Amino acid sequence: MKTVSVREMRDHIGQVLSSAELGETVIIKRHGRKIAKLGPLDATEAGLPSMKKLRDQISNKGKALSKAVIDEREEERY
Repeated sequence: MKTVSVREMRDHIGQVLSSAELGETVIIKRHGRKIAKLGPLDATEAGLPSMKKLRDQISNKGKALSKAVIDEREEERY
């Protein structure tokens, strides 16, 4: 966890925000007292799509892979 003063925060806002974006939590102090905490958003808050939505978008064309493998094995045996 990184700690910066308000002045450092103001002077290096881009670097501090980049740190938070990369997953680091930054504590901001004013006159030696902790006043705020800046950190990354959770994946759901950041707007990343859910895995369910992704799975729903994928369509299966033809037969399932497991069925195709079983069928091929059966054909090779005889």
